[in-house]
Amino acid sequence: MFTPDGRYFVVRGRLWRASNPGLPETARKRLVAELMAARRDVAKALGDADKQAERTARASVHRAKVDLGERGPAWWSDGAPDFNRRLVRNTPYADWYSRQQQWEEAILRMLSQREAGRSICPSEVARAGKPEGWRSCMEEVRDAARQLARAGSVELKQKGRVVDPDSELRGPIRIALPD
Repeated sequence: MFTPDGRYFVVRGRLWRASNPGLPETARKRLVAELMAARRDVAKALGDADKQAERTARASVHRAKVDLGERGPAWWSDGAPDFNRRLVRNTPYADWYSRQQQWEEAILRMLSQREAGRSICPSEVARAGKPEGWRSCMEEVRDAARQLARAGSVELKQKGRVVDPDSELRGPIRIALPD
């Protein structure tokens, strides 16, 4: 799950800096390929118990991550502090993250109360969670549904077909438990 500003993604309650979205696509692909090759080299060095090869491979991983913007100086220029590797609960993203977790729990609870095979609409979740002003919650609910779909806990459907949670979802969607 990415923070609303796109600067971090969250893994097990910790913020990790996202790659610089301003990188040209060709450069990003090259750097990701370098990063993956360096990670394979780390694994091989660990398997071979070769400390020197491991140090060299880890240095390559670090260089690729710096070039991608995931480490080193922050890639944004608005002066906002960098919370890379910090627990979400100890950052200004804590309230947002807590709401996301609450929406995810609400989605799963509503689905568990439905008849098998029945789906729910994100607006049902928003209305149940915030009867007054529920429309202001719709994007958070849809983001929570996307996150659950990425984890395989739910499926997102449009016109009865399962859709990729990372695709641009226009129009009404339904949330369902996987078949």
